[in-house]
Amino acid sequence: MSVIWLPDHLHDHRDGAGAVARINPGVTVHLEQGYLTDEVQGRRFELDPAQVAVLHRLLADDDAGGAALGDGDGGVLCLRELLSYGVVRVDLPRRVRVAGWWQAVHAGDDQGLRTMRLLREVRVLVQGWSLMSVAAACVLAVARRCRLPLLVATATAAALALPVTGTGVPLRVALALAALPALVVASVGLHEAGHLYVLRRLMRDRRCGALQFGRWKASIIRPPLDASRLLLVALAGPLFAGGTGLAGMIAFLHNPVLGPALMVLTSWHLAGLAPLSTDGRQILRALLGHGELTLGL
Repeated sequence: MSVIWLPDHLHDHRDGAGAVARINPGVTVHLEQGYLTDEVQGRRFELDPAQVAVLHRLLADDDAGGAALGDGDGGVLCLRELLSYGVVRVDLPRRVRVAGWWQAVHAGDDQGLRTMRLLREVRVLVQGWSLMSVAAACVLAVARRCRLPLLVATATAAALALPVTGTGVPLRVALALAALPALVVASVGLHEAGHLYVLRRLMRDRRCGALQFGRWKASIIRPPLDASRLLLVALAGPLFAGGTGLAGMIAFLHNPVLGPALMVLTSWHLAGLAPLSTDGRQILRALLGHGELTLGL
């Protein structure tokens, strides 16, 4: 989740309806020993007594699945440090989010804007070891994450496409047009599946890595990698999604809807190899002999 700074103004002290923190999936807390482990990143983090106290409060509130954050005994400051590990996430009431965005924009606070973006990120564990199981799990995870926009886009496309069947347009063409939103979602899932599959094979660990969803993006959170492994993982996403799109484009070459759509999607994913894209920057760093913590679409 990268480093997160949690501004004080995100806590609504007027009625106690402030932020709520939850332990991220894949994180195991060892309170007695004073440390936690994150199997997704393959890392162990030592905790000081104040952080252990905060986690005690988080884990004690089983009914709510989290704990409200206050400013009473320094818990907010300690939780900021836990946020920097990427092992907890914070849910904010809508008006607190709006206030946070407004204050960050009004003050020209780049760190605050970045914080508000990162607070929207959600980690999702993906099961699977084989390429097919990882790909299916990633596609389903992306579909669940954007189910409402997907439903609206599909319904809109169907409403526009199906009436044209009475004007001489084949039904299969109309159905292909209605399926375009699902095709985009599937391509994003396949892109992330390429990253995750190669990562797990290289690390020889089926629990390694997870999907990280922001408001308009999907990415992979993973352990730090050396340059050679980073290069392979970074290449895997664009090449797997692009190769799958190319195969589909050949299969539907004569379909006036799916053929051009798959061509556009294939070009979009392969453009991820360019240095200006997120994956392209990772590839460039790997070629220069550097590693990087985060990787995504």
